[in-house]
Amino acid sequence: MQKKYFVICGTLVLALLLASIAEACSGAAFRLSFLDEESTLADTCQLLEQCRISSSSVASFRKLVEHHNLVGNRVDTTRFPAAKNGFYEFHDLADFTNRLRTVLYLTPPNDHSAWHTFTCFDAACLLLYGAGYGAPDFEKHLDTRSIVVSKADRETFRSEYSSWALAPEWYYEQLAGKPRSEGETQLIFSIRANRVLAPEATNDLAWRAAFTSYVRGLKEGGFVFPKHFKLGLGFCAAPQVRRFYPDHAFLCILKHGRLICVEKNGQVGPYVRAEFNSEADLARYISWSLLKGHEKTDAAVLVSLNDKLIGVYPTGAQQ
Repeated sequence: MQKKYFVICGTLVLALLLASIAEACSGAAFRLSFLDEESTLADTCQLLEQCRISSSSVASFRKLVEHHNLVGNRVDTTRFPAAKNGFYEFHDLADFTNRLRTVLYLTPPNDHSAWHTFTCFDAACLLLYGAGYGAPDFEKHLDTRSIVVSKADRETFRSEYSSWALAPEWYYEQLAGKPRSEGETQLIFSIRANRVLAPEATNDLAWRAAFTSYVRGLKEGGFVFPKHFKLGLGFCAAPQVRRFYPDHAFLCILKHGRLICVEKNGQVGPYVRAEFNSEADLARYISWSLLKGHEKTDAAVLVSLNDKLIGVYPTGAQQ
């Protein structure tokens, strides 16, 4: 009888262990909004102001979201569950990705004006700078920061990065309602600049070392990571082209134990507010689209919150 009791207990423990492993692999439930309802947009803007982001920057953010959604967010939600209070709720990441027609940053535009919106870095840095953060010394001593540039001086750096790292000045001012300041320009450059990666950097240890070097370079340039929210970044480590670079930026706010991700997806993709129960779930969500974009390369994907890595994924990693 005692032997049968131990067998039953052992079976239950094993079942619970397998269930916990399955949940860890697939992730937990989360919810997501495209900020296309006034209630969710207003709540998100209030949340940003509570994080000590200036009211003028939050007002610019609201204007950007409203402009983007004038013709609809254009995401095909025909296979999504019905929205509740402005949010779509998913059982886990697979439940979300299996319902998508394409990754969010490739959401097809339905007219030419849809191309004239901010990128993830434009939106994140507008809010980050609006909270008082910058990188005033980043362009000093560029030769010590392992930047991918043909000549390590400020003029060359700006000429080689301005054409793709920054939204054009004319539509930045048109959409944000104000010119982009020099301080915000410096901030975007510091975050977006590609770093040199050795061709032999093909393992977890090397990728983590590259991230540590990136963080050190930011701090040496005068950047201080935010305290009332977190800067989230998705990186690609591509040893075949000798580059380590940020490929996605977002803000993350902790509220009542939940991680609230506020992001813009590429130039044509939607603004999103997504809420998760753990850093692991957030990292899986961010890494999924980046891994999809590098399926045919040897690039690895890393996800961070401030100066902490929360996920490292070799290309082809199962999500």
